[in-house]
This record gives sequence, structure tokens and C-alpha cells, in this order.
Amino acid sequence: MTINILGTGAIGSALAAGAAKHNVPYRVFSRTPATAVTVVSQQDEQILLHTPLSQPAKLDNSDILILPLKAHQIAPALQQWQPYVSEHTPVILMHNGMGGAEIARHTMPDNPVFLATTRMGALTHSKNHVRITGHGTTDIGFIDAAPGPLTVVQEQVLTILQHCLKDVVWHSDIYPSLWHKLSINAVINPLTALHDVPNGALLSGHFDSQIEVICSETAAVMRASGISADAALLAANVRNVAAATATNYSSMHQDVAHHRQTEIDAINGYIVQQATKKGISVPENALLVKQITALTQR
Repeated sequence: MTINILGTGAIGSALAAGAAKHNVPYRVFSRTPATAVTVVSQQDEQILLHTPLSQPAKLDNSDILILPLKAHQIAPALQQWQPYVSEHTPVILMHNGMGGAEIARHTMPDNPVFLATTRMGALTHSKNHVRITGHGTTDIGFIDAAPGPLTVVQEQVLTILQHCLKDVVWHSDIYPSLWHKLSINAVINPLTALHDVPNGALLSGHFDSQIEVICSETAAVMRASGISADAALLAANVRNVAAATATNYSSMHQDVAHHRQTEIDAINGYIVQQATKKGISVPENALLVKQITALTQR
């Protein structure tokens, strides 16, 4: 199978580098003309990727379409590619936050759609230079809970990803993994962006009460959504990630710093949206959405 990767961002480039290293056929697509990206691994191995293609290509069931994009890029990308995929082409969404599943169900209702989240670390150092900073688990599952043996398509997708990334784990229900990652992003991303600090600054003690409140609200929405969640455990996970990535700046911090659209609507905004549906009050999350939105409209 050939993997078709949309975008030349850090994760997409790292995925393409894994494909190149393990002789998996791949293509990279960019919305605008772009030069080839060089990916540098932790072992300082340099991999020059294929030059990105600027126009969509016809895909069939021997292809996999992967979208390692920003959350707000998912809808236009799926709409652009919908005429080019067969109903049997597997589609993998890899983005921060949630909401992509609902978009995919509407745009590509007949395709086998997968949701994935990765802990791989990758940073874009320049327009055509990406460095892999750490290998972590990648969780993947079908868009709908799928207990029991994997289908042929699910097995194929999992095998291909395992060739390209390390430590790929299949989940019969991917949503608990997505929610738990969301609960971490809902704290680290907006707070570091609002206060212009690296992740480790959240461990100073100054943010303790706010962390607890955000996690308490998020846990309530998770439980109402059928996901087991304990607020204290969510807060502990936030602190563990902040400590492990202490010198890093979150993606939302970087988006604000570079005057780009953030993923606030797919992170805290998604929590607010789900809370509203279930009649739960989440004022701290709602305030973060308002503050980040105001910050990016200056």
C-alpha cells in the first residue's frame, strides 16, 4: 500500500521519513508548491523526502490517506480530497483536539476512517528541516468502537503504520485515549500561550488552582461522555507531561507567537461544546476559549 501524507509539517514529515527508511511507498502533498524536507532523526541520520506534490491524485484501496494536520485544516482538506478517493480508501486523521470524526463522517461517510494520536516529538527547525526529538507511542483505532478481531483493512493500516512509526498500539475504542490526550492539551496549550511560557513553567505553583479547576471540569464532561476520568489523575498527567517537556513550547504557544490560527476550538472549545450538550457548566474552559480567541484577534 502507498501512504499519501497531506502537509509538510513536523509529524507528517517524520511519518514520511519512517516510510522512506523502511521502504514503504509514500507520497507527500502540499497545498502550495514546496521544496523537499530533510528529516533528522535522534541518531543524526538525515533522510531527504520526496518533493511534495501540489495537486491531489486519484486514490484507491491500495492507498492510505493520512492527515497529520491542524484541527481547523481537517474539514477543507477532506472536502478537497473527497472527489479523489474511492469509498474503500482508508483515511487516518492525526490532529490535536477532537471533532475530526464528526467532520469525516459527514464528508466521507463510506470510507474506513481511523483516528490516531501520537506522542512522537518532532520540531520544524526551518521550512525544509524537521528534527525528530523523541519516539513515543502512537495510538490508533477505528472511528467507531470495533471490539473483536481486526478486519483485513484494519490489519493492513496497523501494519503499515507500524513500519513507519515505533510503538503503534491498536485500540478497539480509541476515544478514551483521545480524551485523555485532550485533557492534557486543554491545560498546557492555552496556559502556556496566554502567559508566554514554556511547558515547565506550569509547575511553578502559580497555576495549581487553575490546573485543578480545568481538570475537574474536563473530568466531568469525560464521565458524562462515558469515559472513566478522575480529576486528580488528569492533573497528575498534566504535570508529568509538563515536566517531561519542560523546555518545550506548546503548539498553541507557537501559533499565537507566529500569529497563526490556533486549535482552541478543537481543544477547550470541544470540551465546552460537549458540556453544553450534556448540561454541564465549564466556565474555566469557556474563559480560556474566549481569552485565546481575543489574543489571536489583536
